[in-house]
Amino acid sequence: MLARNLGQMSLALPKSFFNAEVHKTIMDAAKVSIMLLFIIANAMLFAHVLTTERIPHQIAELITGMGLEAWSFLIIVNILLILGGDFMEPSAILLIMAPILLPIALKLGIDPIHLGSIMVVNMEIGMVTYSPALSLWLLESIDAMRGYK
Repeated sequence: MLARNLGQMSLALPKSFFNAEVHKTIMDAAKVSIMLLFIIANAMLFAHVLTTERIPHQIAELITGMGLEAWSFLIIVNILLILGGDFMEPSAILLIMAPILLPIALKLGIDPIHLGSIMVVNMEIGMVTYSPALSLWLLESIDAMRGYK
């Protein structure tokens, strides 16, 4: 069975290198990957600037100084992440918001795993609800690949 599979792969693999549709699919996937990596790189740069300027710590001191309870902070985080999920890619939101929200959550006694699960769920809810940015861009790229343009 292994020999048969290796034999079929050795016949099919060279043909796929010169197939125009395979080449087009790989190029489309590379374009989408580069765009997403560009978004993530800019989010990481923004997060680095925030942390070097100590902005998350200042925001954490401000919010803990307001006297918010843990549950009210989590409601604010829920609303913020759902709204952020409407306009940005989830990994970019995570890279931007995690350095800001984690120190606040730790000062309020919230478990980091609990905060992380809330962040992921809310970003995905924001992404699948009306999302004028990422979802429409993704659907447009899928339509363009199918030739509907």
